[in-house]
Amino acid sequence: MSGRLRTVAVYAAVAAAMAALFFSLHWLGNQTPYETARQRLADEIAANAGRADERFFDGARPLFDWEFCKLSLMALAGSRRDVGDNAIADAILLKNFPRAIDPGWNWCAETRAAVEGADFNKRLESTRYWYGNKAALAIGLRWLSVLEFHRLLLFACYGAWALLAAALAAHGWRALAVGAPAIILGLWLSGITYWADAGNGPAYVWAVLSAAILALLLRWRTAARFAPLFCFAAGMVSAFLWFADGHNAVAVFLLALAAWLGYSRLNAGEGAARRAAGALALWIVGVVACLALMLAVRSAAAGLTDTRIDGAEVFAGSLRNRIAQAWAETPMGARGAPTLGCPACVGAEDEVWANLPIARDVRSLWIMTPMRESEDRAVLGFSLAAVAAAAAVAAWLARR
Repeated sequence: MSGRLRTVAVYAAVAAAMAALFFSLHWLGNQTPYETARQRLADEIAANAGRADERFFDGARPLFDWEFCKLSLMALAGSRRDVGDNAIADAILLKNFPRAIDPGWNWCAETRAAVEGADFNKRLESTRYWYGNKAALAIGLRWLSVLEFHRLLLFACYGAWALLAAALAAHGWRALAVGAPAIILGLWLSGITYWADAGNGPAYVWAVLSAAILALLLRWRTAARFAPLFCFAAGMVSAFLWFADGHNAVAVFLLALAAWLGYSRLNAGEGAARRAAGALALWIVGVVACLALMLAVRSAAAGLTDTRIDGAEVFAGSLRNRIAQAWAETPMGARGAPTLGCPACVGAEDEVWANLPIARDVRSLWIMTPMRESEDRAVLGFSLAAVAAAAAVAAWLARR
């Protein structure tokens, strides 16, 4: 077998093994006893007595929002054993309870009803996501209360940033100095107390942790040969935990930074940029491979259970919906589109912001930072200036 074929075989074997692991994690989450999961959620609902929860994250975010409610409802549906259920099929084709009480809202009414004993029929959940964060929550509820699970995610977020700092420091003070702005801003301004929840926390932790692991692998030449394979695996884990959300951007930036610093040290600057780009390419290939294997296995399982899943239509339909949404939310689209996720953008003076999704999202980010809006504007201005200066210097060096 040639070297190239051997490499392809190794990556294919790793992809298959990790996909099997991911389905196994869903199976393990479904083994959490239904009464245990229900009681965990009931205890938390009782502790909050129906009000906005201010025990979590210093009041930065209500716990029972739509993401948490949907994941908790999926955890309950997965752990409930009905007549005719197949444990392996339920780990592949995830189930949920329908939005029967409040179809236009956020799953929380159904979550509370299920906890109180309502009997819902299970239905097939969307097949275009792995919902790895659901597996993490379902497994966690077996041993931890809801409060303990979220506190664990909160501490894990800070721990991942600390490990990244230590990994960069192992490369020398210059590497730590280069990574310090990202680490400081990640600890201080990234909204850890907002994002360290069941819906976003696992993927956010992995985005930082994967960069720290890559930096450690690139610390020694003997370990560096495993770095490309790790980047591929890291992309698969990211796709499993969540797909196409903010953690992907964090992971790409930090992995590129760790790869560039690591390869610069190993190769005395020769080919560091090329190798860093290769690491990101492998991460993207890992994401694509993970999603493709998920759809392939689910389509096969659906055929065995008389359930219809068209993998191409799943993604095509999602893409059409996203394009239509983006078009409706831009000035070129329909006027009067709803302002999503930006309470500060309401008002006549903010009409331009409300019609520009990217700018509107920047304003939403400002709401989550501990600084005043004037300081947020200053940080944004300095960031744009830094990007422009870096691009100018890079262009000048390339021309030379």
